[in-house]
Amino acid sequence: MSTDTSTIYNKYNTDLVKRNKINKNKKVIKISIITDFYGIPLNIQIYSGNVHDSNILEQQLNENLYIDEVIVDKYKKYFLADKGYDSQKLRDILEELDFHPIISYNKRNTKDVNKIKKLSSADKEIYSNRIIVENTFAKLKMHYSRLNTVHERQAKNYMGFLFLAFIDILLKRIYTA
Repeated sequence: MSTDTSTIYNKYNTDLVKRNKINKNKKVIKISIITDFYGIPLNIQIYSGNVHDSNILEQQLNENLYIDEVIVDKYKKYFLADKGYDSQKLRDILEELDFHPIISYNKRNTKDVNKIKKLSSADKEIYSNRIIVENTFAKLKMHYSRLNTVHERQAKNYMGFLFLAFIDILLKRIYTA
């Protein structure tokens, strides 16, 4: 499984109005997606723009909405995430859920340069599959320009368009396979 978030500019939304320093203090929302190995979204949530990625993932993991024990227990479970999710608390939560977390280490979290950890070569090979979640966002933003900016007043209406886009993506994948 892989996870990532993407920011979407917010024009008219009143539910999740927060400013994000990284995006030049603009009003944004964050879409967080957890996908499987094939890029199929297992959990989609939207949050206000000032919530940190690791806090978002922690909330999603506590909801436990995406785990199908019958399918997942057959294989070793890897959870891939980028440097924004690097925290010991998150790693502990993932290990409690029987995942092997492969999260790239953020060198800014370590004060001593000699203690900076690096991924092993086997983990790097598995970590390269994280591009799947990035491609999911790329498909979403490229093919559905309506979702590039939030024009709806309420977040639930935007989520409806988001779900419709993912249904369309899944149906296209089924009919082309």
